[in-house]
Amino acid sequence: MNELWCFVLRLLQNYLCFVEEQLKNNENPPNLYENLCNVTKLLYSHFLFNFLEALRCFGYLVVKQVLECYVQILSIVCSNRVYLNDLDKFISDCYAHFLVYDKQVELFSVLNNTISYLDDLINCNQLKNISLIESIEYQLIKCISIIGFSIENDSAKLQNVLTKLTKVAEQHSFVDKNNANTFLITTLKLCCAFQNHKDNMNMLAGWAQSSSKLIGRIDGKSTDFNMKCLKLKTVFNNSTLSMELCKCLREEIKHISWSLSKLEAEKKVSTTAAVCPLKQNKTFVQDHLETVETIIQQTIKAMSIANYFVQSKIPLGQMTEFLFETVCDLINAINGIIKLFHDCSTAEDPTYKTTSLSELFLYYNKRIIPNISKLIIFVEHKRKLQLTPKEKTSAKFKVDARCQITYIPKLVKILEVVYNSTIDLSKKCKDEELLSKLRLTSCRDFSLDMKILNKLQSLQEVVEDTSV
Repeated sequence: MNELWCFVLRLLQNYLCFVEEQLKNNENPPNLYENLCNVTKLLYSHFLFNFLEALRCFGYLVVKQVLECYVQILSIVCSNRVYLNDLDKFISDCYAHFLVYDKQVELFSVLNNTISYLDDLINCNQLKNISLIESIEYQLIKCISIIGFSIENDSAKLQNVLTKLTKVAEQHSFVDKNNANTFLITTLKLCCAFQNHKDNMNMLAGWAQSSSKLIGRIDGKSTDFNMKCLKLKTVFNNSTLSMELCKCLREEIKHISWSLSKLEAEKKVSTTAAVCPLKQNKTFVQDHLETVETIIQQTIKAMSIANYFVQSKIPLGQMTEFLFETVCDLINAINGIIKLFHDCSTAEDPTYKTTSLSELFLYYNKRIIPNISKLIIFVEHKRKLQLTPKEKTSAKFKVDARCQITYIPKLVKILEVVYNSTIDLSKKCKDEELLSKLRLTSCRDFSLDMKILNKLQSLQEVVEDTSV
């Protein structure tokens, strides 16, 4: 019986490939939507309604083919909306007999069910069918990705979905390392796709903390870990996934910068025809104080995530340059916040005092600045001492050395800009307390810490003596 199902499913796969070719040629096969709906209903009722039972009755090979067909159908629906309805309508029509109809409810239900299937599969621990389990894992991850990116931005339901995905990462290890990478990257991208989700930053912070623990800190201290370790994350895939985490952080920072640019544009429009631009600026910021406070809180959270990367032993290569660029974007966003308050604050009425700007400055100067100084010293000096002679002559090392000429001075320049912007705001508002939060050497710590430089120089001399 199972052989017959395999044959039927192969015929279905051939039909779906034929449909894809027709759609690429702008041909609309007759009754396509109805046919796909009927096939999906059949696949769901026979195999996906009770996933574990299907594995037991039909075997792993049949279920693998079923999922391949299912993923192919979902891909056709999502990529060819000229001929077909949106995925939420398609799912509603297919699952009408199994789920209660409500816009997007079916989509979330199917997504949650798919995550549960993945969870059940990992718990099976069937060592006899490893290659088939790997394929099934991969197809389920593709299902999660396709359906996940088709749902609307509903915070309450997204929180449930992302929480489930995180639990899978915390509690299980996939059979295949590539599947582990794909799953974590998919989860991260889903997290960043919904910028308004309030727990995005918390999830990124937890995973960045996990990454920092695996890489190790520059100062050699152990990371205080308050989140369950991600079993999918290992020393072997940490470099790739750290890069993806950094990309997600950069997306969050871009969202902050976009919010600031939007506010700035609206402020300029409101002050264009104003008789007293300063007064109008002040009125505008006061009217949008809640938005500004949200941006500040997001920036503080982004700093806390960036801090995990900044104090980590970042490996040689693209990750180092990308991290410096990400930190530059973050510092630019901080400068944008300072400039926003500079335009609307006076000595008599310092608008920023009603916000969390002082908290931002405190974290920036006590955490970010010292760790950036250590990172620069690590990249320029310490890391080189840890490399073998072969690594020092490698192409990767030479490329990284050339890139350092650009990204390190760029970061230092932006730090100086923030320093000067803070001085300007402090002078304009006659606020000595604000200036006291910014240490005079904060932007130049990387070049003034003579103890560290002398120690590094002595270590270098020892290494040269032993090599001779």
